[in-house]
Amino acid sequence: MRAKLSAQTPLVLASASESRRQQLARVGVPFTVEPSRVDEDALKADLADLPLPLRAQALAMAKAEEVSSRM
Repeated sequence: MRAKLSAQTPLVLASASESRRQQLARVGVPFTVEPSRVDEDALKADLADLPLPLRAQALAMAKAEEVSSRM
């Protein structure tokens, strides 16, 4: 089941990307920043055989799971 987002629920950005922060701020999405500790280079190497969309999804899930485990 997916959680509903509301204006009162800040998004957790699991990235240290300045451009992603700027994009969210520009559109008025409330968010907090909690960069993941996932070793993206190692994970990308492990996922190299997957099609690009599945690699992106797996990386996003790994980052989300790592950050959520600390919250």
